[in-house]
Amino acid sequence: MRHTSTRIIIFLLLLGAVLSGYNFFQRPFLRRFSQSEKQEVESEPETDPLQLALDQLSVSEKILQTIALPIDLDEASASVEARLTWLAKNQPGFTTIFGTNLTAVEITKLTEQLMSLANPHPVLTAVDHEGGTVQRLRGTGFSSLPAWRQICQLETAERTELLLQSAKELNQAGVQIVFAPVLDIARAGSFLGNRACTSVEEVAAASRDYITSFGQFDILPVIKHFPGIGSLITDPHQQLDTISLGQSDTLVFNQVLGNFPNLGVMTAHVAIQDKTAGLPCSLSALCLEAFPTHFPQALLFTDGLEMAAAGLKDQPEQELMEQERLMEETSLVATLTEPRPLSERASLALLAGNDVLVFGKTVTIAELDEVVANLVESYERNELFAQRVNAAVGKVLLLKLTKEN
Repeated sequence: MRHTSTRIIIFLLLLGAVLSGYNFFQRPFLRRFSQSEKQEVESEPETDPLQLALDQLSVSEKILQTIALPIDLDEASASVEARLTWLAKNQPGFTTIFGTNLTAVEITKLTEQLMSLANPHPVLTAVDHEGGTVQRLRGTGFSSLPAWRQICQLETAERTELLLQSAKELNQAGVQIVFAPVLDIARAGSFLGNRACTSVEEVAAASRDYITSFGQFDILPVIKHFPGIGSLITDPHQQLDTISLGQSDTLVFNQVLGNFPNLGVMTAHVAIQDKTAGLPCSLSALCLEAFPTHFPQALLFTDGLEMAAAGLKDQPEQELMEQERLMEETSLVATLTEPRPLSERASLALLAGNDVLVFGKTVTIAELDEVVANLVESYERNELFAQRVNAAVGKVLLLKLTKEN
């Protein structure tokens, strides 16, 4: 009996020693506790800097992040100062520079002034930079680029050298965005003239060199004019026309965005036959529907919203004549062809899928104030509009966070 009890005690002691050793070396209980604690820590949602930045903005500040303020440096100094004062007070997302033969000294002074603002989301500077007649920065300190069609025809090495030098100059002057290159394929009679190249192959090669050259200097190219206006004969600054898209018009945009999905894209004020029901593409969600699905990273910029083509609905002559007849019979003052107010164009542009509202140099501060006020009102009373603005501002802030890092 005694031996049996002794054996049992020894067995229990050995078992305790084994379990103690296992717990010491393998730490099953400690490990299980640590895992539980770790899981609890990991389950806590990480802070999303983008969402945090978006949440910290008021409705007015969100709307302003979608605005590109035009500044014409050829204007009288008092007018320029008035715009800079508005910019400092309202701090829009972007500014677009206008002027002729602007110098590196002028632009650097302006961009340094913008960067000195106490703004967690700095104002980004954009400028037309196609080359030829559409190159704002061509004064002292900037290389003068030939017209885009000529750039397309250069040998790759020569073209790349030219574009890299230009990109370096703009970067040193503080420019972050260029409205170029032009992806339109020019057809006979195109109003674009030598602003557009004549084949998909030329455009694809030249735009690749342009995008990679400016990208090396952290400058965002904005390809234009989606969905392709190479067949357009009338300048959209003057009127809205309807075109029939050819396969090459959209093919080049698909190719370029397939290789560079996070570019800027400028949307055109042109109606598309059997597609936009007389609306310009820039204001048509149907025309821009491919972007959220196929190119969600692209940042969409409107062409200048003050342009005549952005304000009218294109209609057949017979329909216009019928409207005139009805107007005479009913003594109506307005018809459907009356220009849309600038604020309505801006609202439609955002709803259609644009992220940045671009305005030409003729748009006044008073007009911009009215646009902002109307967009704020739409945001506060229309949930769908608010969601669209939040999505646009999120993309704008993402661009700015990327540039800061």
